[in-house]
Amino acid sequence: MEFDDYWLLFPEILARGETAAEPLNLEPVTPGLTAALVRAGIAAGWQPEAAREPLHFVMVGDRTAFVLVGETSR
Repeated sequence: MEFDDYWLLFPEILARGETAAEPLNLEPVTPGLTAALVRAGIAAGWQPEAAREPLHFVMVGDRTAFVLVGETSR
């Protein structure tokens, strides 16, 4: 899940101007969201205890109501 660390990117943000932070994804990944993603991944076929190639999913919807869709091209 993408998360842009404001303080890590602060020098670049400062160089671009005050409104440069707007396109950044500054909403953190919370423990509740992590738990929801794990449950959704298991429902979509991920088996965390299985030793195999990683599965890749795309999160469709917003953080409060989403589904995970298997990504076929990686």
